[in-house]
This record gives sequence, C-alpha cells and structure tokens, in this order.
Amino acid sequence: MSDLNFAEALKNELRNRGVSFDQGELLEFIEDVWAEVKLNPDIRWWADQFACGTARAGV
Repeated sequence: MSDLNFAEALKNELRNRGVSFDQGELLEFIEDVWAEVKLNPDIRWWADQFACGTARAGV
C-alpha cells in the first residue's frame, strides 16, 4: 500500500467514525508513523491511534 492509498483509506475510516481532523495534522501523523504502517497496515488500528492522539491533544 502506498502512502497516498493509506492516507485516503485512513481519511475514509476517520470520516466513517465521525472523527474530525485537520488534513495537515493527519498527513503529519502519517509521515511520523509511516515506517510502522509498513509493518502493520491495519487502517482501523491506525484510526484508533490517530483518534486517541487527537482526543488527548484536545483537537
């Protein structure tokens, strides 16, 4: 899976869950974790990680 495909899939998963997000923050998140995504490409797991991180940050 390419980073662009992953980004689109992650955006769709977050939208389906009703999670609001900033596009720039999402892309920064993906850049930060991309090496790990290659080992674990589970979109639902990464959506959980992103949603938990933004909830803690107060976004």
